[in-house]
Amino acid sequence: MSGFPIDQPGLADTDTRSVIVLLSGIAGISTNHLILKRTLLDGLCRLILADKWMSIHHASGDSELASPQPAFLHRGFSEAEFRDITASAAHSTARPLNSCFRNKRLKTKGQFTVRLEDYERYDAWLTSPSGTLATAAGTGTFILSISPMDGAGTSCNISLYRTPGSAPFTDKELRTAHLVFSGVAWLHQRGWTEITDYSDATSLPPRLQPLLALLLQGSSRKLISEIIGIKVNTVNSYTKEIYRHFGVHSQPELMRIHFQIKAEGPGG
Repeated sequence: MSGFPIDQPGLADTDTRSVIVLLSGIAGISTNHLILKRTLLDGLCRLILADKWMSIHHASGDSELASPQPAFLHRGFSEAEFRDITASAAHSTARPLNSCFRNKRLKTKGQFTVRLEDYERYDAWLTSPSGTLATAAGTGTFILSISPMDGAGTSCNISLYRTPGSAPFTDKELRTAHLVFSGVAWLHQRGWTEITDYSDATSLPPRLQPLLALLLQGSSRKLISEIIGIKVNTVNSYTKEIYRHFGVHSQPELMRIHFQIKAEGPGG
């Protein structure tokens, strides 16, 4: 599997200017970090003609099949499609693909960007249960960028997707994505409170996990709606599910229990 093609010519001046325009367009924006991240990734999708994107943080260590932390952001996926794409990544038949990315990360020891088609067993994966789930999620070809967050195996994984049947991303589009991914350090930051101190936080459905993290930051329903990209009514519905899950009735109560657990530690 090849990585970022560093032996090929760089971007043309017009393409470089397009990236500069994209970055300068958000440079003066003063707002929530996650809204900035959404704005940048939405702009990058328009620039390279991608249809969907997803950002996930993994705490994988050296395991072949990474277990995602509760840190999802995405655009373009319906709720059903989001379930399918996360199920695709977690399916056992995705193990060779995940292992390939893991080995690339360990070898590179830094941020790298690849295309799905560069995976030498792409055709076999596409017809596997994992590939079938990815197709059901409305994804075809994709670009994946992995950026290490620390020395313990935690990484930020950002994927840009096209719908099934679309043309693969070109070398120029791969280079454009890599330039943005490698040049904007804050793009890979979490931007929200860690919620792994909840012993059963990861038992929440993936669609609820980023909302829980934002509730723990004290974010309003309106702000959560803007950050996650869902309607306020949906935020209200999801919030009620989270309250039921943890046996609380309000955001202050949720925050109080969380920080009490964090202060006391496991078994406190």
